[in-house]
Amino acid sequence: PNYTALGWQVRMVAHLYRGESRQAGECRDRRELLAIQNVDSNMHLVTGVLYEAYAYTLIGDLLELRRVLDIVSKYAEQHPGWRPHLYYLQGSFYALRGENDQAKAEIEKTLSSVSPGEHSAWWCAIVHYVRLLLELCEYERAKSLRERAISHCEAKGIGFLFIRYVELVLALAEIKTGDATRGIARIHRYIEQAQSEGVQGIFLGYAFESRARAAIWTDDREAFDKFAKLTADVYLPGNCGPLANRYHKLLREAQEAQLTPIRETGAPQCGAELPLSSSFFSIATTAIRAEL
Repeated sequence: PNYTALGWQVRMVAHLYRGESRQAGECRDRRELLAIQNVDSNMHLVTGVLYEAYAYTLIGDLLELRRVLDIVSKYAEQHPGWRPHLYYLQGSFYALRGENDQAKAEIEKTLSSVSPGEHSAWWCAIVHYVRLLLELCEYERAKSLRERAISHCEAKGIGFLFIRYVELVLALAEIKTGDATRGIARIHRYIEQAQSEGVQGIFLGYAFESRARAAIWTDDREAFDKFAKLTADVYLPGNCGPLANRYHKLLREAQEAQLTPIRETGAPQCGAELPLSSSFFSIATTAIRAEL
């Protein structure tokens, strides 16, 4: 019985990385209830917070990330080894709020405080830092950092899926710097390898999203239709939150590029409220961020 709460935590984290926000929420509620009933099990739940937090940074769930940040901050005060995690999570939080200068400063604290490959916060920080550089259009720097990160990983025998995720960022940077053929081929290799290994959820969804975005940049309507649908298959079922918002952001980018009207890709499965969408969610998100 003492490990029942831990079992629900494992299920919750698995659902998060599969992109199943509703199921993850249900598991989290069960975990919280059992943790109250079995106080002795709480220590087993502590490190799981980091896996949960990292999932929220990838999904883009600002509110849930804020919640776990409070927990990580408490442990960072007591245990120095938690501080690199706190820094990159704070950086991710700022990035989701659009405060990119503060985001860079916080993530750089992680990168300067730990050696490559010798602390689990390092590869988490690398992933988010490279993504942030892409958002800031610092494409050459993103490519350079990726090369150094992969070199460190190969030297130390690290082959985490999280580091391979950086390949997708590199691919987008290559496309933006005029090497679309190489970038698109890189995305396809990632997808093929991920599918052969049985990868599902947000890591595969981001690959589909990246390929759809590449199609927007290269004006490839057929590829966009295919990969936008694959993205929807991952992001929409059971989701009316951040993943659904990411999907609709992708559609808006396509519409702005006059690639395809939003209607052509189909309606979201999580309800008709999203078409209140662009303006409603934009206003709501701005209001929420102002309160945080």
